[in-house]
Amino acid sequence: MVNPDAIFIEKIARLIEKREDSPINWQFLLETYDFDYLSKRHERFLRSHYFGDDDYPSNLIKVLKDAYDDNKDDAILMIKDIFQEYLVFKEEDFSKYHWLKDFLENDNFEMVIPSKTKYLDIETLPDDFYRDLRDLINKSYSLRLYVAVQIFSRKMLENLIVDILRNKYPSEIDLVYIPEEGKFHGFKKLLANFQEKFNDFSSIVSLDKKPFMKKIDAFRLSGNSSAHTLELTVTKKDLDDKKDDLNFIVKTLIRILKNL
Repeated sequence: MVNPDAIFIEKIARLIEKREDSPINWQFLLETYDFDYLSKRHERFLRSHYFGDDDYPSNLIKVLKDAYDDNKDDAILMIKDIFQEYLVFKEEDFSKYHWLKDFLENDNFEMVIPSKTKYLDIETLPDDFYRDLRDLINKSYSLRLYVAVQIFSRKMLENLIVDILRNKYPSEIDLVYIPEEGKFHGFKKLLANFQEKFNDFSSIVSLDKKPFMKKIDAFRLSGNSSAHTLELTVTKKDLDDKKDDLNFIVKTLIRILKNL
């Protein structure tokens, strides 16, 4: 099982090694944050740091791990102190280590280990717009940004329906657009128009219309809630329960779009 705390400490230690601009006063820091006993527990630590010995990295990980295990809050404060006073970061660090900015700024920081599981597991998409959107969905899911997954999933379905209606009925602009207002219909109206025309696609897909539309509408509603509610709890289970539905709907809409 993945241990996010162990991975966090390892990443912290590596950054300290790479970015230590001036010698860290470890003895002062350990005393300040009530971890001075660790210099006795790991007798080689201070000496290996002072002389730049090869075992400094391994000793550093041991000390940080013990501090974190013994008192997580004080260990976090000590690490932030080190980061702010002794290390020099480059701009690329914040893009390479996606957690770094959040760690430095957020008092309730929690290390998130990205998942390799794809939420939207579809390789063939109409164009770069949809490929980028798929990647946003999967990246948000891997980083546990579950509200974002709902918002981007809604956007994926809405845009596919717009493209289907525009391509199938190029002369019926009012199906997707309100010329006098200069904007597209809302998703609810788009879905109603798509449902009204659904039988026109029976030669491409054979589906029971009502259940299929109900599944799409569920994503519309959850996407609306995510976009318009300031405080919303979306769990991994909430998304996993809908994962197969989203993949099926997107594949079906893509099939329709490709065969118009």
